[in-house]
Amino acid sequence: MSLELLKKQMDEMDNKIVKLSSELTKKRANITSLELEFESLDIKLREEKQLFKAMNDNKEYLSEVKRDTESNYLQIEQAASTLLDILKSKTDKI
Repeated sequence: MSLELLKKQMDEMDNKIVKLSSELTKKRANITSLELEFESLDIKLREEKQLFKAMNDNKEYLSEVKRDTESNYLQIEQAASTLLDILKSKTDKI
């Protein structure tokens, strides 16, 4: 009877081992899947960071262009006012 009990215990242990092996295989597959997902997200994050940097660089460039354009318009406005003043003074003399 003790041999039968031992055989039963061995069968139970074998079943546990098979079950644990199956669970381990599933968990390894999940880990692999999560690692691949992490790598994919990491790549996307790096790409987004590059796009964000490019966008900030463009924003900085456009701000500089805007400042230059505003400065140019002010200079043109001042030049036009000066020309008008000169023309008025010339026409007043006539």
